[in-house]
Amino acid sequence: MVQNSITTPAENKTPATLIELIAIIVAIILVFWFFIKPKMAAVSTERDLVQQQQQTYDSVAKDKADLLSLISKLKQAETN
Repeated sequence: MVQNSITTPAENKTPATLIELIAIIVAIILVFWFFIKPKMAAVSTERDLVQQQQQTYDSVAKDKADLLSLISKLKQAETN
């Protein structure tokens, strides 16, 4: 009744594969947490800043159009 101490390769690979899978998942989470998440926050901040600047630009463009309209009305009033 001697037990066979030889194991098949499939039996040996299962725990190692599970450990590798867990290590890969942990690595993906750490990469996301330390590299991607801060970049996403920076991009979000920049996007908000661009939106604010676009609103300012639109406001200035509207004011410029109003000013040009008033200038043309003033020139017409001076010639009449």
